[in-house]
Amino acid sequence: MLPSLAAVRYRSVFAEDGGPIERVVTSDCSILGQSQRQANAYLRPELSAGKLSHAIYGQADGTGSANTPMVACHMAIVERQFIFDSGAN
Repeated sequence: MLPSLAAVRYRSVFAEDGGPIERVVTSDCSILGQSQRQANAYLRPELSAGKLSHAIYGQADGTGSANTPMVACHMAIVERQFIFDSGAN
């Protein structure tokens, strides 16, 4: 198995380090009776220009859910980073 380079690729992902992610918020949720963690990643305001201020399914730019908060956060960041890198909105 190859080692993960995620720590190198995403080392500067947060706005305070010059990256696009302003913040990540985590919460507990229950899915089919099992405890899960959900994470929502939000872009810096200038990168969200034109985004609707009220959305039916939430304001997050990236979302992830998993058994652990760490994996959920990584999923939310990677989802947003992929979209950001590809130029899609």
